[in-house]
Amino acid sequence: MILETEIEIIVNNQQIKYYKNLGYDAKYRKLLKIKTEHLVKGSHYKIFVSCDCCDVKKVIEFRQLKKDLSYYCSACSAKNKKKERIYHGRKNTNFKKN
Repeated sequence: MILETEIEIIVNNQQIKYYKNLGYDAKYRKLLKIKTEHLVKGSHYKIFVSCDCCDVKKVIEFRQLKKDLSYYCSACSAKNKKKERIYHGRKNTNFKKN
């Protein structure tokens, strides 16, 4: 879960059209305050998040979030992967070649 609702960024050449289409008054190399969800998909800006399962808080890059803007810490992520393997009927993911 994203804890910050807004973030200030410096707009570059490639982002001007994107932010103008979203309704922002974007100008080259100027500070722009935007909603965190409107960051470009591969953005390296750091944001403050909390784990959707256990509420551990952490600072990560926006690009590390999942497509649905959810975040799981490493411990919860490992638990979820284990549950998925059991759910899909696989007990071991290490396949050996003969």
